[in-house]
Amino acid sequence: MKQSQGIKKARLPAIIIELSALAFSIWLLYPLIFSSALSPANAKSYFFRTIIGLLLLLILFGKAVTDLFFPQGLSRQVSKLKSFLLLVYSLLLASSILYIAGKLIVLYFRSTQTDINI
Repeated sequence: MKQSQGIKKARLPAIIIELSALAFSIWLLYPLIFSSALSPANAKSYFFRTIIGLLLLLILFGKAVTDLFFPQGLSRQVSKLKSFLLLVYSLLLASSILYIAGKLIVLYFRSTQTDINI
């Protein structure tokens, strides 16, 4: 039997599921990330959507870190390219999670800000 290079057909559904979960979480977070005129009044309507998207990103980050540190095929060594790409993917997910959390914190402080004149 001829063994093909590239993605095995058995891994294809898992890759499609992970990419669709990533696309769904980006769609959920789209108003928060790309809206320039986001006010606290507008943000309340996107609150649950943002929380679900952030939780999905956290789950994907946990899966990526688990795959990075504990590969499934322990009997064979993981290629350096795959490890490097997984590390870059994990760092991108972590930075996007921190960016979204920072944006939520800024939005919270903007909503609780009051004018106090002394």
